[in-house]
Amino acid sequence: YGHVGGLTVNDNFVWVSSNGKLYKYKISDIIKSTPSRALVPISVTETETKASFVTYYQKVLFVGEFAYGSKYKTKNSHHIENRNGVKHYAWVCGYSMNKERNGLKYILSIRQKVQGICITDKYIFLSISYGRRNRSIIEIYKNPLQEQPHRTVTLENGLKAPLWYLDGKNIIREIDFPPMSEGITIIDGKLAVLPESGAEKYQNGGLGPLDHIILIDLEEYP
Repeated sequence: YGHVGGLTVNDNFVWVSSNGKLYKYKISDIIKSTPSRALVPISVTETETKASFVTYYQKVLFVGEFAYGSKYKTKNSHHIENRNGVKHYAWVCGYSMNKERNGLKYILSIRQKVQGICITDKYIFLSISYGRRNRSIIEIYKNPLQEQPHRTVTLENGLKAPLWYLDGKNIIREIDFPPMSEGITIIDGKLAVLPESGAEKYQNGGLGPLDHIILIDLEEYP
């Protein structure tokens, strides 16, 4: 299925994001499966973004994309200036899982080099990294999704959708982190960060590779 950039779960299903698609699996099939068995997704859905990462929050699947320079391009329609006049090149699209409101519900305009996202009622966390010798950043934003949309955008299919920025107007702070931060989530009130630097492919030449999930105590970052 390609890169397999992200994975998220709810009570019954697992979603895997990869190469512009979302793959949906039953958790019960995974639990019953033997290691040698190949699991088949129960559905495959095209997404507006390149599906580099994914998270689940309040019955909405948020699927985002990694953008960086000419090597990691995104759709031209995703290239817009934020409220500080800085160009953004990537989106996170939120798809409602409510059967009565199924479809695109939110768009977040984000900066380049985002590898993962975590959403809570108050905050949105972005995991930002690129390169095995470059320090990562965890950015914390005030969650703007309860506000009125910052603007409306038109998709390539002609449909309109509400958009919110994650930019200098709602950023709270940055946390320095070792190279190659990837997926992030909340575990027992702590921010769990999965580094890619511990992978065998990246250990040689890496700056302090990590092969453990790192828990960040958010109480230290009010």
